[in-house]
Amino acid sequence: MEILKKLFSKWNSSSKEAVITQEQLSSLFTSRYHNYKLLIGANNKILEIISEMERLLTDEGFFYSSSYIKSKTTQLGVNVLRAIKNLDTMAPNKYTALYTAFGNIRKKLDDVLEIKIIETNSSNKSNYILSFKDVSRDNINDVGSKMAVLGEIYKFSDLLVPEGFVMTSYLHDQFMEYNEIKPEIDRLFQIHEKDKMDNIFKLSSAISKVIMAAKMPPSSVDEIYKAYQKLEESIGFGVMVSLRSSASFEDSIDNSFAGQYSSKLNISKEFIINAYKEVLASKYSPTAIAYRLNMGLWDEDISMCVGCMAMVDASAGGVIYTRNPLDNEDDSIIITSVFGLPTAVVDGTTSVDMFTVLRTNLEILKKDIPIKSHAIRLHKLDGLIKEELKPESAQLQSINDETVLELARIALKLEEYFLGISQDIEWALDKQGKIYILQCRPFKPVSAYKTNTVNDKYIDDIISKGGQRASSGIAAGSCYIVNKDAHILTFPDKAILIAPFAVPKLAALLGRAAAVITQEGSLVGHLASVAREYKVPAIFNIPNIMEIVKNGDEITIDADNLVIYRGIKDDLLAESRTSKNLMKGSPIERILQDVLQIIAPLNLLDPDSDEFQPERCQTYHDIIRFCHEKSVNELFAFGKLEKYSRHTCKELVSDLPLNYLIINLEDGFKREIKGRKVHLNDINSMPFLSLWDGLMAVAWNGPQHIDVGGFLSVVMRHNSGGDAVLSNQGSYENDNYVLLSSHFFSLTSRLGYHFCTIEALASERTLENYAGFYFKGGAADFQRRNLRIKFIGEILEHFQFNISLKGDSLRAKVNAFESSKLLIKIKILGYMLMHTRQLDMVMLNSSCVEEYRTKFITDIDSMIYS
Repeated sequence: MEILKKLFSKWNSSSKEAVITQEQLSSLFTSRYHNYKLLIGANNKILEIISEMERLLTDEGFFYSSSYIKSKTTQLGVNVLRAIKNLDTMAPNKYTALYTAFGNIRKKLDDVLEIKIIETNSSNKSNYILSFKDVSRDNINDVGSKMAVLGEIYKFSDLLVPEGFVMTSYLHDQFMEYNEIKPEIDRLFQIHEKDKMDNIFKLSSAISKVIMAAKMPPSSVDEIYKAYQKLEESIGFGVMVSLRSSASFEDSIDNSFAGQYSSKLNISKEFIINAYKEVLASKYSPTAIAYRLNMGLWDEDISMCVGCMAMVDASAGGVIYTRNPLDNEDDSIIITSVFGLPTAVVDGTTSVDMFTVLRTNLEILKKDIPIKSHAIRLHKLDGLIKEELKPESAQLQSINDETVLELARIALKLEEYFLGISQDIEWALDKQGKIYILQCRPFKPVSAYKTNTVNDKYIDDIISKGGQRASSGIAAGSCYIVNKDAHILTFPDKAILIAPFAVPKLAALLGRAAAVITQEGSLVGHLASVAREYKVPAIFNIPNIMEIVKNGDEITIDADNLVIYRGIKDDLLAESRTSKNLMKGSPIERILQDVLQIIAPLNLLDPDSDEFQPERCQTYHDIIRFCHEKSVNELFAFGKLEKYSRHTCKELVSDLPLNYLIINLEDGFKREIKGRKVHLNDINSMPFLSLWDGLMAVAWNGPQHIDVGGFLSVVMRHNSGGDAVLSNQGSYENDNYVLLSSHFFSLTSRLGYHFCTIEALASERTLENYAGFYFKGGAADFQRRNLRIKFIGEILEHFQFNISLKGDSLRAKVNAFESSKLLIKIKILGYMLMHTRQLDMVMLNSSCVEEYRTKFITDIDSMIYS
């Protein structure tokens, strides 16, 4: 009666459960797989942006502004939210706490960016015009970077700057609003494709016409003429002026906009308004539009301010670089000069004189005086003229040595005033011998390519050369190989961490590790990000590092030159120094530091910990780490909760005494299968065929030395019930279900007392690829089952699987392998599926265990290397 009750209860329960059709299953898989791919794409973009932002704080030669930080933070927020939504689609309403965590983090970022940028740049948006005597870097938002710097020099130094005034960002904004130009520009941007330069030219022309036809706001013209009248009173009636662009973020340390906007030279009073509109229109020149698109800058972030300065009738002019722009280790002062206006230097239309000056004692080290073809001079009425130089003048120095040294002194003074940051200075020498500063902006010298960077003294001690720099620096110590979770617990202080993969869980060791070397990894991965945060040198992608070194070997790692030396090289360590960061201590750096503290730290390190919860996500990095881990789990769990209609399945014809029911998700078969049977040569799934190769690679007849205790434990467990499911070949419970597509399979298998799931995705997109293995149960007692699980885990760890053990269950997985390598891992899982049955009955026999360990490793090595 009890048996009948159980059977009836079971039939009644199963009959009420809804089954899913093949079409529904295929649709469900397609949706989940699609969202998984989108999430992985967002994950990669997020880690790439975080990595780029972190490099700004540590690497030499990187410069940035508040607009850059805001732009990157916005990109991060968009991609993090996208990842959350993708995960929510894969597992509806399961991880909704992520939205709350995201909102909290975004609120913190908004507070940092809004408050601190206002603190950095004060703004008084009420004046159309500001005189140079009222301009400094404190009101950079009103006058733009270029005029703010000139105003600073005008007010606080003894250097000469032409007198003038600035038409402010407030005037620009009022001009745009008064003529309702912004909506029209938005419309033009929408109707013009921007993927080709010809379309950009059409867009530029259309916008320029709108701006030139627009009217000036009421009273603005009067204020401009009043400012010009004051200039006349100071310099003289009818003074000629230059109008120079000074847009938001122009001449900033990361976005120079060099040559993108217009400057109008030698302009008379009656043409000032028209020239002003031409400079405004140059914001939408083809080059400026393309520049902003490429740099990821938003049009609405940029207001065009315009400086109006008394024109200098120059006998000579040019540009000074306070350091060699082509070599950041060369601090020589480079001075260029031509006859006439410096326009000829910046437009590249003639050869220029070049002087190299040693900064320590202001000695002229080198002169290069070519034949110059022409000079740009002021026209008597307005505008400019091009004057051909006479042969006897063309080969002369455009300035004498005394002027060269005076320019060098001015360059050093400006560089010192601007906190030692390299400066690009435009200057003009008037006919009375006075030097005027026309422009001064920071620039970033590039690193010159150096040869022979490897220390020849230790050439014979090089044990590895190459790989990928994930974090810069030099370190030394004893090697410690970490290829099992247990090794993490015994990792010694100041050791060199050697690992097969740059997995996130190794981040827990970075506070103790002197350096990190892995066989595989990515500089945008989690471990690389945290290594840079800890300033731990790291080299990834050295394929044979675990064969080159062993535990206890002393080595020196030079991550900058991608070289590893045998032994401790104390002199190399002494030479190691932190690269100078020219943004160090700036307000913008403090903003970046605060932003990174909210987005970059990784607190969720262990997916098996109780702390690995959405509520614990404190940073964007935490959220994407959680989403990535759970997305793999959700895809791995695909099909487990579904009930399949048996008539949608095809029975696989094979030599194995097992019943495999195949469900084709989309393109898992090579052709349409009419009957109930499907043959192996009809299967179109490479990962499943690799699994099958592993199943069939080595014959398995069960364990050879079953001990009496192990056998009796099986009998006792069978008679007592336990949690076993009685094996009955051909029963519904013991059917093995396989869901297939060309790049994916999910196998759910129950063999007697054993339950196993294997799932894999092997495509051309390496970062999306994974293989997972779940194994639980057994016929013997818990002690033997537990030992069997540990045995399986050790074998899989040996072959570079990440494992997690809990009781008598095991989870193992590999991620982000290229397809060919992943298929080998899947083949190993096939072997393990076939050969681990009944092993629990011999687990207390240590000699047998060691015999099987040797056999498994030998078999698998032979299988994958044959």
